[in-house]
Amino acid sequence: PDPTLIAGPTAKRLRALELTQFQDAVLSIQVAGEAEPDWQLRVDLTPAQEILREWARWGDRRCITRLVNQGLKPLDLRVKTEQKGSTLHLVCHALTPEATPDSAPVLEAVTELLDQIGPQGIHRAMVYGPSTDGVNANWLECIDLPASEHRALATATRTLARNGDLHAIAYQLTRLVNPDLNQQLTTGGIRIQLLVKDKRLHVMTDAPWSPTRQEIAPPIIQYFRKHKLSDIEGVRIYGRRSGQKRPNWSHGYDFNARPRLVPEATPAFAASDTYLSDLIEQPTAAEAAPETAEPGLTLGQQLLDIGRQILLQTHMFTAAEDKFPSFIQPTARVSRRLALVWGAAGVLLALQMDWLFGQLVQTQTPRNAFQIEQAEPDPADSFAEQLAQLEWGQAPDPDAAALEEAAEFEDRLDTALRRNPLEHNSFATSAVDDADLISSEGQSFVSLAAVLAASPYPTFISRQLDEKLALYHQRIQEEGPPDVLIIGSSRALRGIDPTALRQALATTGREDISIFNFGVNGSTAQVADLIVRQLLQPYPQPKLIIWADGARAFNSGREDITFNAIAVSEGYRRLNENTLFPPELTTATDPQNTAEPEWNNLNDQINGYYSQLDKQISGSLALASRTYDNRERAKTLVRQVYDVTLGQLGDTATPTAAVSEGDLIDFDGFLPLAVRFNPATYYQDHARVAGAYDSDYDDFQLEGNQLSAFGNLLRYTQSQEIPLVFVNTPLTDEYLDVDRKQAEIVFQRYLIQAASQEEGFFFRDLGQLWPNRYDYFSDPSHLNRYGAYQVSHRLAQDPLIPWTQIN
Repeated sequence: PDPTLIAGPTAKRLRALELTQFQDAVLSIQVAGEAEPDWQLRVDLTPAQEILREWARWGDRRCITRLVNQGLKPLDLRVKTEQKGSTLHLVCHALTPEATPDSAPVLEAVTELLDQIGPQGIHRAMVYGPSTDGVNANWLECIDLPASEHRALATATRTLARNGDLHAIAYQLTRLVNPDLNQQLTTGGIRIQLLVKDKRLHVMTDAPWSPTRQEIAPPIIQYFRKHKLSDIEGVRIYGRRSGQKRPNWSHGYDFNARPRLVPEATPAFAASDTYLSDLIEQPTAAEAAPETAEPGLTLGQQLLDIGRQILLQTHMFTAAEDKFPSFIQPTARVSRRLALVWGAAGVLLALQMDWLFGQLVQTQTPRNAFQIEQAEPDPADSFAEQLAQLEWGQAPDPDAAALEEAAEFEDRLDTALRRNPLEHNSFATSAVDDADLISSEGQSFVSLAAVLAASPYPTFISRQLDEKLALYHQRIQEEGPPDVLIIGSSRALRGIDPTALRQALATTGREDISIFNFGVNGSTAQVADLIVRQLLQPYPQPKLIIWADGARAFNSGREDITFNAIAVSEGYRRLNENTLFPPELTTATDPQNTAEPEWNNLNDQINGYYSQLDKQISGSLALASRTYDNRERAKTLVRQVYDVTLGQLGDTATPTAAVSEGDLIDFDGFLPLAVRFNPATYYQDHARVAGAYDSDYDDFQLEGNQLSAFGNLLRYTQSQEIPLVFVNTPLTDEYLDVDRKQAEIVFQRYLIQAASQEEGFFFRDLGQLWPNRYDYFSDPSHLNRYGAYQVSHRLAQDPLIPWTQIN
């Protein structure tokens, strides 16, 4: 018989017998005459009363109610319970008109039961006597429970689970996957087993029937998303029928993704308790043998293995035990000779490739066969045709002509939007004319593609961070360090206009103030700390830092996608290895770098001399190479050949001629968007996301990695005597719903307290400055160029911001 047909009814019948002398039952189905059973089933025989008491001990209100009702049944009373904080309220109701006893027998029964249970986290119980008038209780008594005296019982179960208590987590998960208490008591329900291995929490679920992935995995993953454990990096969930050794399915979720070279092994869970190990048979060799290719093999290895199997099936080939027959096994001498031969061949091939690339890069003209000819834009063409003709994939060098052309393009873009904004569907319209709004004029726009191509830094897997770091590096070389540095997420990138701020400060007598906007989309407190304290540390420090952002940058409860991507990048690795910055920066900022290195032991000396020798050999080879001096041109040539090849193959991954945010960022790092938010039309193309479902506010809490990063940044700016001003940028009432407002209140209270206690830290709250002035916004939570202009002028005139520090 199929186990799914008899598992449930059999479990109910066995549990209904209430066999208190047995803990488990094992049912084995075996065809007569066969040596091995077809399948086995384990049934938990734990009595229902014990299950109720176990869950009541964790403070389960439903189980406590059922147990108390059983104890008060002889008194013809029934209770309804409600828990508020650490107090349990029990309201008695009479089942018969005669059942109006005094408080003594009721308190005796309730006190004895609750003292035996000792519910976790419940310190006292308020017992209300049955009412005779239907409104007021006849009497009210307070009972102190064991949790009020014993420290081990004082903490609530939910708090224990958040702190990593496996027993508390197991209870909460058990109640989560067993919502029906009656079903749990009659069949034993779904059992949870936990195991921590390799910083992952492994959750095994088993029941008389095999639990399905669809009913088990989603609620458990959602639980751990809301209650993240500090030392746990992920969760693995398994499902099987009780009595099986191996799971029928598995599901994984990592809080922070990490690459693996080989698949992780399934941890071992007991199929039953120790004394049942003889009853549950071990899997046979045939069952344990893998049915498919070894999961650790790469795709190429799997293809080779498949080809090998096909050849063997033809019976024209036989399998060899070793790669070499025994009579031609390579000896040590043969191995050395093979290494010399192939090493010489590799050197010869490298020299040939270097000569070939040297010939190619020296004969290439500025416009070679792999470059696409670009027609000059016709002034008579429409604005849309001019956009289509612009080549966004490869930008020219950032000379004066390129900067002038970028400025002309911005002028054409702004003029076209002012002339007829309805022609362009991507820009919202408004009843207020653009002429009534004020914004900065005359910004100098740059070609970020060219700036990024000249960057000395590797990628951080964040294109905007790469662009801003390259632009900042060029800005330092051309104009020196900025006096004011603006950091933050897209709310800073679009929300503070350096040009407007500089002009407004000039009217107050502070002229020639240099300002740079280092806002990066998705930036959090961790990213802000990384930028200021590590990425920009070798450069001359600014005199004032303005951090423009909001509550979501401080939410430690959500996954920091931006920082996690940066943390696995080549740039971050080199930053931690102290090999990121160019020699001129490290030499200028650390004079000790020019001194000879000191090594404390022989191993360090050998490694240091080897490193120096490696650099000398590399330098000598570079002088002899024909390609090294033109390596940038060689890389461009390879990239162009690759792009053209992909284009001929119809690959859709080649860059398209589309306007991106990076094409509109000015020389000060500011993104001046002219689009204006209109709720009547915006939500026709964009989903309205409530705060309860906004991942930026998911499980909002300040304590955690973001708050730690804020503390590190604050201590650094204090040590450098740099004032740090946090500006909570404006938001619309369309964005600030009830859930987001609650997070904003917690966030504002914390920063107000920090500003009052920390020296050199200032908090300016503009969050609800313009809740319904939509013409100042590009979307519900971001300012446009007109709102940024107004905010910049307000900041320049703010007497609480230490502008005197700049002089």
